Amino acid sequence: MACRTAQSDPLGALESYVLELIAQRDMLVLPLVGGPVVDDPEIASVQREIDAALEDLLAAGREAGVVGCDVTVMDVVIASTLVCRPLPHLPRDQATALVTRHVRIFLGGLGGAAKLPAAPTYAELTARLRAAGEAADSSTA
Repeated sequence: MACRTAQSDPLGALESYVLELIAQRDMLVLPLVGGPVVDDPEIASVQREIDAALEDLLAAGREAGVVGCDVTVMDVVIASTLVCRPLPHLPRDQATALVTRHVRIFLGGLGGAAKLPAAPTYAELTARLRAAGEAADSSTA
């Protein structure tokens, strides 16, 4: 769905993508927030496909003038990861409404008016997550 609307409504397509992730958040394994880093060729292939699709959405947004030139796929991945975190002290419908609000605030800020610091790459984040996991494993051994 997101790819079909990318050219006519790139922010709407990004919103659909992120909201679909939120709807499936109970099934997600998120290394950025403590889940395991998995070395599986199939998972790596899916991640590359997702990255490419997100880059296409961002490119459409840049072309439409609604996404700044310095917004990266990792910005979308990290923001998506953060909003997929459960809010255990709120009823599910209230938590979903709050998360939807924050997704829209994030998407509204993609225009690039603010100067952004450099975004980390996927490789940099993965290396950091692996190092943190190894350090945690060695401290409990």
